[in-house]
Formats: sequence, C-alpha cells, structure tokens
Amino acid sequence: MPKITFPMVVMLLILAMAHPLPAAQEESWNFIRNQIQLRNASQITVLARMVYLADSKTLIRNAEKKIQRVITGKRTVNLNWPNAPTYHFLEMTINGRKLSQKEIRVETSQGTKPQTMRSPFHPLTIDQYDFKLKGPTLYQDLDVWEITYKPKKPAREFSRGKVFIDKTTYDVVYMAFEPSQLPGMVKKMRAKITYQYLQGMWVPETLIVRGHVKNTFIFFTLSEQYMDIKETFYDYLF
Repeated sequence: MPKITFPMVVMLLILAMAHPLPAAQEESWNFIRNQIQLRNASQITVLARMVYLADSKTLIRNAEKKIQRVITGKRTVNLNWPNAPTYHFLEMTINGRKLSQKEIRVETSQGTKPQTMRSPFHPLTIDQYDFKLKGPTLYQDLDVWEITYKPKKPAREFSRGKVFIDKTTYDVVYMAFEPSQLPGMVKKMRAKITYQYLQGMWVPETLIVRGHVKNTFIFFTLSEQYMDIKETFYDYLF
C-alpha cells in the first residue's frame, strides 16, 4: 500500500518589474516575460533571504473516502531563491497525537526523495516551457494578464497550468497547476496557490493540493487513497 507522508511543498514564487510602454507592446508575451525576468533579478537578494512559517493540514482518505489519517504541522521555510527551499519542522501531529522530533524526522524521510518542481518562470526552466498569453482579465478586482503554460517535453519535474500576473507589478497573484506527467500510481494531482501583497510584492498565502493514488494489478485494485492538503504561509521576514 503506498504511504503518503507529510507533504513537502516546494514554494512556487515568481516576481516581475513593470515599465509603461504602448499597449501593443505591453500585450506581447515576450515583453511580459522580460519584465518577469527583470523583476526576478532585481529582487534576488530579498528572495534569497526570505523566511516564513507554514501551517499544514493533510487529510488521507481510503477508497470509500473515509478519513484514515489527519496530519497537521508547522515548519519554518527559507526560500533560498533561486535554489531549492530549505525547511525545519517545528511540530507535527498524526490523528491528534503530537510527534517527537525523532518521529518527525522518520515521518518526513519515508519514501523516495521528492522531485523538485520549479516554477515555470525559474531561470533554469523558463526556456523549457511554451507560454500562451490569453489576454487581460480581472482577478479579485485586480487587472491581470492570464497566461497558460505547458512544458515542451512533459516530465515529472515540470508542471502545466495557468497564472494571473499583476499588470502593475508583474507579480504572480494566482496559480493553478498539475504535474505534466504523473508519477507511478498517482492518478490525479492538482494544486493552486493564492497570494497576498506584503511590503511591495506578492507572496504566497495558501496552497491547496488534491490527489488520488491507486495501486492496481491487472483488473484488481490493491489499494486506493485520496489526499487533501492545505498550507497557509505567514510571518514573512524579508
């Protein structure tokens, strides 16, 4: 039976810088891409040292969708951009029982090392994606660009989805995505990130992930689980 351990969420954070230009040029995807990269470069020092807290709640359900495990946790996260984030678990409970630090280390180290899924706008991956500018729209009364994306070659470490980019700051304010290639017994995995405006930039506020894992042999289902994760990010230090 596949074991779903405490989620290790890799933050997906991108930033951009705006310069007023004629409307025709502002509506070019190449222009928007350049602004995102400029913003990244201008904020790299802030992103590299950014630290915040993350509270998580994970529900694991069986094939009948009855809850089997409830996992809660709190951890500190160092964004460490453009490298992978690092984190330290402060506490964790499973079905109401508080784990010791030793038990937390065991719980979070089970299974294989998770594949890092970088932002599609990350400098190491942006050229490996195809982007489509859908056009301007409104998101929570905010003028944004709607952009869809997918990898040129699907792989587990790449995602596909859509983002809303603030037309003023060129920050991401919303993101919905899924792996471009599902691993092993994972039948479904979808996620979305909402953002909050703090100290002149948009940073992640919540992450919601829903997944479905099914282990089959020929025509028989050996095991099946559903997963719901919600993470909340707060107490940012810039």
